[in-house]
Amino acid sequence: MNINKQITKLPFIVHIYYLMAAGSFTYLYYQLIIKTHYFLPFCSVPEVYNGTALKVYQYRVLVPYIIKPLTLFGLLPEITVFTIYTWFVIYLTFVIYRLFLREYFRPDWVSMFLAPFLGYAMLWNYILNNTYYCQFYDFTAILFFVLGSYLIIKEKFYYLLITFVFAVLNKETAVLLIFAFIFYNYKNIFSKKIILRVIALSSAFIIIKAALYFIYIDSPGNFVYDKIGINIQTIYDVVRLRNIIYLKDIITSFGGLYIFVIILLFSKKWKVLTQSMNPGKLYLNLTFIPYILIGFSFICIEECRVYTEIVPLFTTLFIIYLSTFKSLGIEPVTKEISKKPLTRKILEDRVEHMYN
Repeated sequence: MNINKQITKLPFIVHIYYLMAAGSFTYLYYQLIIKTHYFLPFCSVPEVYNGTALKVYQYRVLVPYIIKPLTLFGLLPEITVFTIYTWFVIYLTFVIYRLFLREYFRPDWVSMFLAPFLGYAMLWNYILNNTYYCQFYDFTAILFFVLGSYLIIKEKFYYLLITFVFAVLNKETAVLLIFAFIFYNYKNIFSKKIILRVIALSSAFIIIKAALYFIYIDSPGNFVYDKIGINIQTIYDVVRLRNIIYLKDIITSFGGLYIFVIILLFSKKWKVLTQSMNPGKLYLNLTFIPYILIGFSFICIEECRVYTEIVPLFTTLFIIYLSTFKSLGIEPVTKEISKKPLTRKILEDRVEHMYN
């Protein structure tokens, strides 16, 4: 696997660009969210580490077992360690997302420049529309989903399986990677290899969750919470304009990127793209559909922060929509292009053809 090689090939100035973008976001997140809401009752890093959090949060053990040991020597306050960790995770997410975008678009400057655009939807969902919750697992969940999606496209299953294990230890919504794997491999979904791999991912999820259940069997709270009634009431209140805050949060979630996603999916452009690009890459980004359908039972739909894994999906679909406008110079990687390396001559010919 050549992820390290791909990362080290990035120009140094690009790493500085990503660090600055991640640092700017983290600074805002610290000032508006972390500083005042880090130690939430029943779901904070110390409580998860000590095994006293509510069950639904207790199973999200990965980040607390990274953060807490780093504070044992007392060199830095826990809140500072968490802030630095958040900065690093967001930076690394931009780096991996750049590799992911490179599988979709040419020339290379597109993926390099647009990777931090992931922070646009994050800004709306985790800062502007979030006035209370500082959940330690959110950005790590985005990182794992971006990395997992990249490994699916590169067809590196064993690396995907390892990533999936850590992702599930971070948050159970990592199960969406199974749907992403199925959507990407839709043509071969009934082949023996794909079926066995879906079983392997599903088994890993079940084993991990079962182990966590028995380890923390005495933790307070429920394994899951039924939110169907709450969500039906939310929809009723929003439609009747009884809760303007919920209406505002839903409309402005993802900074409105979902509007362009809807336009793309219901236009002729989507059909053209599925014929010219690798359709599996496109369909992978539709895994937000099962997330929303299944999540209606377990999440509060007005809480923008919970749509963690959808952030990179909507961002990618938005950039795909932009690529349909030739004047922007964002060229989708077609089936033909993906079969051969992009040489300077090929790039020059295509650019000349684009503007003639």
